[in-house]
Amino acid sequence: LSNCIKLDIRLGIVGMASENGGIRVYPNPTTGSFTITSTLNIEKVEVSNLLGQKLISQNGNATTMTINLEKFSAGVYVIKVNDSFVERVVKE
Repeated sequence: LSNCIKLDIRLGIVGMASENGGIRVYPNPTTGSFTITSTLNIEKVEVSNLLGQKLISQNGNATTMTINLEKFSAGVYVIKVNDSFVERVVKE
């Protein structure tokens, strides 16, 4: 079991605004960069691939953050915001 990865992936944003601080991730799918907005401050964003490998870790203190995926291949990425909200982003 040491090679297992547990991901809590939530798809979409409908009906989740009150439980996640109003976090939105767009555009999704993206061709390069995407924006995260929140009603609360975004303190940390992590981007991982589906194998759980952390590709980006970015700290902040704002209600809007832009993440650039241009150097990464097309595919599905897992976005974790403030160590709690999880979303998948598709890069075309």
